[in-house]
Order: sequence, then structure tokens, then C-alpha cells
Amino acid sequence: MIDKKRTERISHKSLVAFFLLAYGITWGLSILATKDLLPFSIPPLPMNVSALLLHYGPAFAAIIMAFIGSGRVGVNALLARLGRWRVKPMWYLFIFLFPLLVRLSAVGMDVLLGGRPPVFFSATGVPTGNPVLLLPVVFLAVLFQAGLAEEIGWRGYGLPGLQQRYGALTASLILGVIWAAWHFHPLNFAVLWPQAFWYFFSVIPFTILLTWINNNTGESLLMAVLFILPAM
Repeated sequence: MIDKKRTERISHKSLVAFFLLAYGITWGLSILATKDLLPFSIPPLPMNVSALLLHYGPAFAAIIMAFIGSGRVGVNALLARLGRWRVKPMWYLFIFLFPLLVRLSAVGMDVLLGGRPPVFFSATGVPTGNPVLLLPVVFLAVLFQAGLAEEIGWRGYGLPGLQQRYGALTASLILGVIWAAWHFHPLNFAVLWPQAFWYFFSVIPFTILLTWINNNTGESLLMAVLFILPAM
């Protein structure tokens, strides 16, 4: 169910300002974090801090706009959605199992067509030591740099504002394009540009799926963040 009372407080100007601010923060920090992009040198510490914080552009933008719109009440309402864990058990099963099934199906199809299994299916691909110890590191990295950093903004502020004006599908398509393009900041550009078409092709359906989860879990940001974790 969509929280319409919250959605009505997001004006058109505020929504546009949010997207511009999310891009401005991320892309501005990305410029600082990209070596040799500026005509002057940036010390290593500011570069590293910028590379870390650039992921939080959407979250920072959402918090700023929520505060401008409704003060602390707006910020508290936004962040409170991270604690909405009371949903039907089926959603937890779907969130954790669906990404796994999709990945395993893709791997299985590739193997059937003559491809080779990824190294994680082969004992020879396991590095020296216990690779399980890497899981907490990967979990925390995805949680903070993808889940919380992005979902507070895209699903927390952007999606409600778009769904105020459009249906779920149209809002998802618009947000999907904006979300995908946001990733093409200077630090990522060289890596993502060669696969731009497929990147957009994958992000937009993923956005539609996240909208479906959002609208059926009481706009729970926790569910969106949890879905991001196994999907990455």
C-alpha cells in the first residue's frame, strides 16, 4: 500500500530538485575522485573520501529535500521506513530466493549452451584461506554503498514523488532511466559505457520489480535494501 499522505507533500519542484541534487552530489564527488580529470591535483585523502561518499548522493539529496519540505518530521518519516519489517513472510522468501534462482538459472542455461561454470562452482577457484570470511566484507559494502546509500533516495523520495503523478509502470520507467544514467558518473564511465545498452536493459526491469515490492510492502525501504543485497 502506498503512503499517499507522504506522496502529496512532494511537489514537482522538490522532485526535480531531488534528482538534480542527487546527480550533483554524486557527480561532483566523482570528479574529485577521478585522477587527472581536474587541471590540478587532489590529495589522496580527499580523493578516497570522495570515492566513498559519492555513492550517498541519492540518500543525502533525499534527506535534504525531506528536511526542506517538512523539517525533522519529514526526515524522521523518511528514515522510519527503514524499520518497516512487519510484512508477510512470503516477501522475505521472495527477496532472498528470487535473485538466487535467477542467477542459478542464468548459469545453468549458459552451461547447457556450452559455457563453463563460474569459478565459485569449482574447488580450484577458491583462493587460499577461507573465502567465507569475505562474505561479511561484501555484505557490509553492498549494504552501505548500494542499499542504504541509494535506496533512501530512489525508493525513499524519488519513487513516491513520481507515483504521485504517474502510474507505477510509468514511474518505474522514468526512475529506471534516471537511476541507470546516474551510475555513469566520471569514475564509472569507462567501465560502464561499453555495456551501456545492456546496463540500461537490466536496471529498468529491476526498477519495475523494486516498485512492485515497494508498493506491496507498505513502502518499506528495508525490503528494498534487503532485495538489493542478494541481487548485487
